[in-house]
Amino acid sequence: MKHALTILSALLLAQLAPLHAALGLAREAYGVWDREGFHSVTTYPYARGQSLDMSWAAVQTARTNFDWSVLNAQLQFAEDQNQVFTCKVSPIDASAPGKSMPTWMFGPLTASGGGVESFTESGRGAAPYTYGYYLNPQFQVYFEEMVHAFANYLRIQVSPGKQARIAFVRVDTGATGDEAPYENGGLVPVQYQISAAQWLTYRLWVFEVFRKAFQEGPGPVIPLLFNGVEPPAAQTAWDWITTNVKGGFGIKHGGQLRGYHLSESESNVQVYKPLAVDSAFTFFSRNEMDQTWQKPYFQLNVPLSMYWAALEQLNVGMSIWDWSGTCMEGASANSFAFTAEFFNKWAAEVDPATAGGGFCVFHEGLDSSDTNKFPAAAYGNASWGNTTRYTAICNAYASQGAKMDDLTGATMGSVAQRDDNPGMIGFNDAGWRIHPGNYDRFITQINPDGTSKGLWRVSGTLTASSHHYDRFARRSDHASGKDTMYFDINEKLLPSVGQRVQLNVTYLDRGNGQFKLLYDAAGNSQKRAFTVTKAGSNAWVTKSVVVTDWVFGNHGPNGSDLQLVNLATDAGNPDTIYHGIEVIKLADVNVGTVGKGTVTGRTDGTVYAPVMGTFMERQRLELTATPAPGWRFTGWTGELSSTNTRPFLFPTKDSRVTANFAFISSSAGLTTSTDNFDSGTWTGGTGWSGSWVISNTAIPGAIAKLDGTTGPAQITRTLAVALTNATLAFDWDLDRIGNSESGTAEVFNGSWINVWTQTDKGLDSGSTAELLTTNINLSAYGSISKIRFTLNSSTSTRSFYVDNVSVTGTPSLTQTNTQPLFSSDPISKTPVTNGEAYAGTLATDASDPGNNPLTFSKVSGPAWLSIAANGTLSGTPAASDVGLNSWNVQVSSSGASDTAILLIDVSAPSLVAPSALTYSSNSANYIMGMAIASNTPASSGGAVIAYSITPSLPAGLTLDFTTGVISGTPTALTPAANYTVTATNSGGSTTAVINLGVVSPYAAWANQYLLVQGPQGDDDEDGNSNYFEFIAGLDPRNTNSVFTLKITPVAGQPNQMAIHFGPIVIGRTYTVKRADSLTPGLWTPLSGSTSSEIGNQRTVIDTGASGVKAFYVVEIRYP
Repeated sequence: MKHALTILSALLLAQLAPLHAALGLAREAYGVWDREGFHSVTTYPYARGQSLDMSWAAVQTARTNFDWSVLNAQLQFAEDQNQVFTCKVSPIDASAPGKSMPTWMFGPLTASGGGVESFTESGRGAAPYTYGYYLNPQFQVYFEEMVHAFANYLRIQVSPGKQARIAFVRVDTGATGDEAPYENGGLVPVQYQISAAQWLTYRLWVFEVFRKAFQEGPGPVIPLLFNGVEPPAAQTAWDWITTNVKGGFGIKHGGQLRGYHLSESESNVQVYKPLAVDSAFTFFSRNEMDQTWQKPYFQLNVPLSMYWAALEQLNVGMSIWDWSGTCMEGASANSFAFTAEFFNKWAAEVDPATAGGGFCVFHEGLDSSDTNKFPAAAYGNASWGNTTRYTAICNAYASQGAKMDDLTGATMGSVAQRDDNPGMIGFNDAGWRIHPGNYDRFITQINPDGTSKGLWRVSGTLTASSHHYDRFARRSDHASGKDTMYFDINEKLLPSVGQRVQLNVTYLDRGNGQFKLLYDAAGNSQKRAFTVTKAGSNAWVTKSVVVTDWVFGNHGPNGSDLQLVNLATDAGNPDTIYHGIEVIKLADVNVGTVGKGTVTGRTDGTVYAPVMGTFMERQRLELTATPAPGWRFTGWTGELSSTNTRPFLFPTKDSRVTANFAFISSSAGLTTSTDNFDSGTWTGGTGWSGSWVISNTAIPGAIAKLDGTTGPAQITRTLAVALTNATLAFDWDLDRIGNSESGTAEVFNGSWINVWTQTDKGLDSGSTAELLTTNINLSAYGSISKIRFTLNSSTSTRSFYVDNVSVTGTPSLTQTNTQPLFSSDPISKTPVTNGEAYAGTLATDASDPGNNPLTFSKVSGPAWLSIAANGTLSGTPAASDVGLNSWNVQVSSSGASDTAILLIDVSAPSLVAPSALTYSSNSANYIMGMAIASNTPASSGGAVIAYSITPSLPAGLTLDFTTGVISGTPTALTPAANYTVTATNSGGSTTAVINLGVVSPYAAWANQYLLVQGPQGDDDEDGNSNYFEFIAGLDPRNTNSVFTLKITPVAGQPNQMAIHFGPIVIGRTYTVKRADSLTPGLWTPLSGSTSSEIGNQRTVIDTGASGVKAFYVVEIRYP
């Protein structure tokens, strides 16, 4: 009954939801987050956000004293790193000072606090916390004051730039984030124990306090994250949220999803997947990876466990995977960083129309609670603790690898399974209320069990080094006729007809058989995308193809859009094992520049420069615009519109973006080069030529830090324009500076000049930046082109902090732009049809400020287009050029140049059907065991896209479905028969009938010589049978073509005999054997013999020819 109620709840909510789909958070927030904070994206490039947990007592040290310094520091760090941010204030947790709620609210009531009872737990297992009584009205006054101060700080006091980073705030009502009033409710004094009804009333009051504080009144509305609200168990809380919270909300998943195959994890799928994926219901969700990854359950194979945990969470539509610090720090060493990138790839793809694709990863979970699939009469009573039932279920699937390693672990709850005392200590393929089917997103396998077989432990026993795909898979089952798997693609996934779509299939390269992928295409509901011939490497391999003629209208068999077809061409391995299938919507991305500057793009750890080419649609690209010396960034145009130098681009089918830079004219007066280091890199700021150059140890951040770990540290930077009458300003702090140590500032005017030296800051022995400001007049030093800061110390505890550096002055020389520039980038030209001549020009797309002559050239791009020096465009694209074509083009003048992206869309004409198909051998008798010469097709009319043949070719021969070439080595005799080859394209098809047969090598030889008699006959009557002459390589029509054998003594060697025979024919093997009599079975090869040849005659010397007599025979083998 619980299952039915859960499903009903989700359906009712979906019916009440708005009629439009939207993400619950900004798209850039989806993915892996840094739960403990301050992990740099330089080292952890997959981290999308920063999380901060604070305790009430730490942030409110007195009733009127709030300390948000930690929050501000981490929010600044998030801004520096271009990340999003979340935070919470816990009423009580282990980080609280003294492990207590605020102590100022205890004791007698005064204007500054008090009036709240304090108490602790007592007894066995007591937690070390000091609580206040939640239901005390004065407690609630203080708590509400804290929440409003918290909201006021984030919504009013924080700068707009930092406010934009705040993705949501978490609502914590109880102890240690677990949404209960106490860690152990039965161990607090009885008068402070709180009933379930009382606690629910209190929680709903807290919900309303947060809702009003963060979603009403002035300041940006901030979404709220709730915990412990899953229906139907917490139906009242869920209903309150969905009725009252209008400014955005999310939920925190429980521990059931911090792994895979954990007990009762399917409840999350049943409740939340219908709401999160392809739904008009708008919300987001989060879960964490705490220390579970270090527990025995995960340590069995960490990359494998993290990968399937990622899939478990993606399957429910989870938005944020918040990794603990140890998890992030252990990712590279334990080889699971790829799981973060995998989660990032798919986390935001929950709305099919705006998603970048879909996937179906094959998996079968043996859910012991399912009495329909596993009737009690056959498998035993369906109860959580019935280990006999788990064993019986796995035994039924043992031939497919199913097994139970830890029966006790299967009976545990998810928290105990993830524990280390002992926790779950083995791989279990059956479990209680685990997910039974595939993990999918917009691609659904049709009738999985009726068309394939689930696999567990694909390559045998799982070890710490097993590939993560080895855990689960599906395969065909040729023996039972299950050779085809069928798939349905969500009808809303591909709204752009003709868009390039990449189809990926991951399979185990076991054996040498074949499989093919078919798709629903225009005019052919079972069009072949590709055929794979396995190479027997036993590795997991992904095969990809890009198609544009897809229809995906469920026109294939069983209403399918895709079909995976096992061809069973390897008798020893007749089946194919698959890991999964993906459909990726491809986007053409072209990011150019107008003016002088560069743009880079980054997705996780992959950096693109320039940013042009093919990307997965909607994948997050973090762009960075950097002006060249003497230029400034003015903003983005095209698909982006802002002045943010680090925006996110989520590409659509055809994304064109321009970064615009303007020349800084010196005639405008004072010029400033400045860097506040808020970028968290050495490349930030404006008015510079290049980045800071680092010597020894210097650390970027919101405040730059030089330390003496590796010797005197130094940072140097060049101004974009040399300045006179300049001033230098910067903030600084020197910590723990010893005798003869110092911090210095220098400027360069042809030589370095020290303009500032400091040996201490009041004998500061701290370790944090306590900044002072310094302003230095540089007018006495002439033209300044560089500055540098140095820490003169070789001790690791010494620190020199530098921030807010600016150099302001008058440019030394009048600066004007003399470079030619393109007026747009990318440059979009009119489209063309392949096969037609193209004509155009670039002459109007660029200019020179001095009106000097312009010279155009092609830097890179498709060969069909020619660019003349005057900018004229000409050429004729071929069929292979269909699609969006891009070039890098250059304009030059007076020794300077500019580059841009040129775009021309090439379309395909309506295809003419192929005709007049013929083969190089329209009739052939092939010889069994001998590789055939490739039989190649030729046709007229339109280009052929695919070939097919009926009936199937003789064993050992294959038709290449792309080229039409027939090749291979026949392995079985086959009577001559007609075979029909069909050549097709979207315009139609044509056929050719070829006659092929496979004969034995002897039959082919006999036909060559037109022999009349059979193998034992003797057509030339020379005493040798036709078959003997075939084996010996003789001419059966020539009586002089005979095999001769002669034996002679070896002169001067009484114990040696010479055996002379021939002719010796290539491809034959000759073995001389000897026996002392003609009794059968006594023949043995000569040992210790020598051999020589003259012409086509061979002589073998028997060096041990002693005794009265000996008989010799020559054995001929062919082949």
